[in-house]
Amino acid sequence: MAACLASGEGSVASNRAAARLWGIARFRSADALEITTPTRRRSRLPGVIVHDSQVLGRRHVAKRSTIPVTSVARTLCDLTASCTPWQVAHAVDDALMQRLTTLRQLKAVFLDLATKGRRRSTIMRAVLEERLPGTDLGESPQENKVARWLLEAGLPRPVHQHRVRIGTRTIRLDLAWPPQKVDVEYDGWESHRPRSVFESDRERDNALRLAHWTVLRFTSRSTRAYVIDSVRQALKNASM
Repeated sequence: MAACLASGEGSVASNRAAARLWGIARFRSADALEITTPTRRRSRLPGVIVHDSQVLGRRHVAKRSTIPVTSVARTLCDLTASCTPWQVAHAVDDALMQRLTTLRQLKAVFLDLATKGRRRSTIMRAVLEERLPGTDLGESPQENKVARWLLEAGLPRPVHQHRVRIGTRTIRLDLAWPPQKVDVEYDGWESHRPRSVFESDRERDNALRLAHWTVLRFTSRSTRAYVIDSVRQALKNASM
């Protein structure tokens, strides 16, 4: 708040500082103090990173705990200037899962900012193209982490929350490769503790296997290398 006031009217917390204020994963402990001001005459404030922008309209600003801050959608777009594509993608998924913003709002802000050839436009355009309206994102950060591991290893992109119809029942898969009939499930302790859930999962897996699906289950103890190797082998076997 002090930095915004010192920088002049219209200044807002932004970038990594805004991501922390909104509680976006991996930025909740960010210590960078960043603000954006609508004037090109940047204030010089010790310990504060000051950006300027001529685009700070209604879709781009908000308030969080009385502090003027960039909107969630604008914050995500701004992160492309200092974060890797994977960090931006993870932040977008987390914000969507927390229902802090929507793909429609993110697209609108992106279009306000997009300029051909700019790095932020390239990164956010790719993120938006991968997350088409109507696509279910993973139900948990751990599930998204597994998907990110696989993509970083060069494996094909899985479909999140894919639905399969087997007989009279519809089964939802955490991560799936439908052409190869490979299903990856992440078992979190909290969601899989009850006995009824345990039994339901076994019935579900049996139905999938009888329909010629390969079912792989991983937990928080599954290492990155083990997950990647297992999925790679399953996809390879399916293509033989």
